[in-house]
Amino acid sequence: MTVREVFESVRGSRVWILPNPGNCGDGLIWLGLLELCRQFDVDVVEVQHPYPVRGETLLVPAAGNLGAPYHGIPDLLTPYLDSFARVVILPCSVDLSEPSVERFLRELPAHVTVFARERYSLAQLRFAVADASRVHLDGDLAFEYDFAPWKAEGSGVLHAFRTDDESLGRPLPADNIDVSTFGSAGDGELLPRLLRHVEEVHTDRAHVAICAAMLGKTTHVYPGSYHKVRGIYEYSLAGRENVRFHGFDEIYAEEAS
Repeated sequence: MTVREVFESVRGSRVWILPNPGNCGDGLIWLGLLELCRQFDVDVVEVQHPYPVRGETLLVPAAGNLGAPYHGIPDLLTPYLDSFARVVILPCSVDLSEPSVERFLRELPAHVTVFARERYSLAQLRFAVADASRVHLDGDLAFEYDFAPWKAEGSGVLHAFRTDDESLGRPLPADNIDVSTFGSAGDGELLPRLLRHVEEVHTDRAHVAICAAMLGKTTHVYPGSYHKVRGIYEYSLAGRENVRFHGFDEIYAEEAS
């Protein structure tokens, strides 16, 4: 099953969406999700947590909120699991080293489907979810967004490395700007609006990398504290001529030289 097949199954109907709080990278996911809703003529109702609501289908853009540093989805979603006939957790990354995430996934009821956005999380989901037929793989929803209007020639280099718990903790460049922290999940166009002005991007943030790659920028991708960024690169960005991944071995060799 693919995400588009999910949307085809609800074409022309109403769905509820439980928003994932976060930064402007999560905002790109939201814009991609709204684009799919537009293409499939889906009427959207946004769930206002913690207020109760009931319906047929609930879509959940969990993204990176089922990891170790950030794992708020279990608390957000659990109160609504019994209120919908069908729940779909859209492409996300998971990290079972966080006990609350593993417990949540092991206890998911049979009407919940989960999508991984990279193969490392797919393997963990297949391990944790009782019925493997409810686990699928598809790309991050940000790829559904139309980046074409933002494409432009830029100049200069942007270093946009994380300054939070998902960082590897390496020394940051003196000119580092963690642009994802500039906006919230309601600011989805902030990243393309900023990145269109540069020529080259170095980042360990998944959606800065996705945005830069899709805008045609020379994009250097670096790993974060767990498999999310490497996995998204390998599944969705590898093979693009303008994108290069710098693995742990390369990074440590550079630091030792």
